[in-house]
Amino acid sequence: VFEGTLRSEGDVEIAGAFKGDVSTAGTVMLLSDIQGNLNVGSLRIVDCALTGDVTAKGTVFVNEGAKIYGNVTAAELMCAGEITGDLKISGNTSLEEKAKISGSVVTGTLAVVRGAVIKGGIQMKLAETSAEDTH
Repeated sequence: VFEGTLRSEGDVEIAGAFKGDVSTAGTVMLLSDIQGNLNVGSLRIVDCALTGDVTAKGTVFVNEGAKIYGNVTAAELMCAGEITGDLKISGNTSLEEKAKISGSVVTGTLAVVRGAVIKGGIQMKLAETSAEDTH
């Protein structure tokens, strides 16, 4: 059981009771339900629930049995589980067959497998263009 703030430079795996914020440049693997905000390099959430916001410099992986109750900001998202919150993904968002999103989606690109559900708006961001590309 841990309650408080966890800061790390490397990878973190949480498999026990945890309540608090996590900040690391590495990958966080969640294997049990936690409450708190995550600021991470990347995230893998497996068969559990996270209540809190996620900010990831890399990819967020949400497996089929996993749930996130909070906003997700990341470079990429690969989701087969459920997210209740707004998504701001700078690169690709990939939604698998059992994925369920309840919230707005802002993403660079979007891949949706038949069966995935999105309850909310979708906005595709245009790639940044330089002045040379506009003539």
